[in-house]
Amino acid sequence: MRDAWARLIEWYLGESGTVRGVVHLVDARHKPTEHDLTMVAYLADVGLPTLVVLTKVDKLKRSERKQSIQRAMATLGVDESQLLPFSSKTGEGREKLLEALEELIAEEAAAR
Repeated sequence: MRDAWARLIEWYLGESGTVRGVVHLVDARHKPTEHDLTMVAYLADVGLPTLVVLTKVDKLKRSERKQSIQRAMATLGVDESQLLPFSSKTGEGREKLLEALEELIAEEAAAR
């Protein structure tokens, strides 16, 4: 079952031609997983713009938050512009996420 889903996801992201970007959610409380690493590498290989959203940052202390951001950047090999701290509870990062999505949509509309 897992292999079937993997093939479907790979086709959709890499070959369908309909995906213009990906928002990849990563729990800020934990080190990115092997699946996170695989996904970020795959998205880079197929050339899809990717924004890594670190969720649940409201649950971290200030010192933990900084460490979490640096750990995610180092582990996933992304720079700060590709990473967005986010909290659905407090709304932190909401506006920046909406702006990033609007930019992606505008780029797609301009390319048509």
